[in-house]
Amino acid sequence: MRRPFQYGYFFGAILSITGCSFSPQALDVQRQIVTADYFASNRVGTKDTMRFSPTIGENLIVSWNCSDEEWNLDPQLALIVRLQDQEEKIQIHPLKRQRGAHIFFFPCFELGRQILCYKVVLIDRIGRELREEQSRLWVEKIGE
Repeated sequence: MRRPFQYGYFFGAILSITGCSFSPQALDVQRQIVTADYFASNRVGTKDTMRFSPTIGENLIVSWNCSDEEWNLDPQLALIVRLQDQEEKIQIHPLKRQRGAHIFFFPCFELGRQILCYKVVLIDRIGRELREEQSRLWVEKIGE
């Protein structure tokens, strides 16, 4: 008598061979443009003070998943944003949970003030770099 094929063992072997895991990335950044369409009141027509004078800008949504070793070092998020006019803005966000997400909002009311590129660094309490994630356009400045 033939034994039925066990799919669980087959897929488990494939995942272990390829090294795939289902844990989320340690550091991930998503970029979101904020316009009047971002507000629900604009679509449904409710009374909202932000409907006719919305804050225009960009959100950078940073999510993290620290390992136990990283969490024991009191990590913080350091976000470095370079705008189109080459100005750099730095924001530090202390982490209160081992896993989570934070939204950084950057208003841009005038042309040339939009985000050009960014770099997010997970640092420990004395400033050592643990992990980093950067946009494809990010390059370190030479000789300032």
